[in-house]
Amino acid sequence: MNDSLLHLLNEIKEERQNRRRPLPTQPPGALVVIEALRRRAELELHYSIPVIYTELLSLTDGIDSSGVMLYASHSQPLAGHADRLDYIIEGFIEANMLWRAGVDGAINRDYIYFAESGDYLYCHHLQTEEFQIVDRVTLEPIYKPAVFNTLEELIEQIFNHMLGRYGINEEDSI
Repeated sequence: MNDSLLHLLNEIKEERQNRRRPLPTQPPGALVVIEALRRRAELELHYSIPVIYTELLSLTDGIDSSGVMLYASHSQPLAGHADRLDYIIEGFIEANMLWRAGVDGAINRDYIYFAESGDYLYCHHLQTEEFQIVDRVTLEPIYKPAVFNTLEELIEQIFNHMLGRYGINEEDSI
């Protein structure tokens, strides 16, 4: 993982700590859990998870911050909230299976989802091979930049969104 992503991840942790709301991250995913995730993704989603995502999971098993959730290796209670069933972080496979089972599952099969917020889905469009930020309802890109060549670029945007940095100007709206 590049230094820019590590810096942004540390910035998210520091920002939350300064507000006395520690980042509700999960402990780093064990290698056996990450390997099981890889196998399940290939078997159930017919998708080979990019190395950058498994590297991130080895540092923190999912992140839920500022209304943006980066999926974990599996669905689980947020750190410090084991007693609250409504405080979970979605697992990568579980979230993707839910999206595929949605109202228009045929369309959703064209995507692999890595993260979500109230408005956006952060995904890999399998037909175009692009990584995108799309509207949760229409699956259309909603501002620029919303299309990326690599998952690393998409994760950088996810982290910036967690930090409240959207970089949207009215003229950039699609």
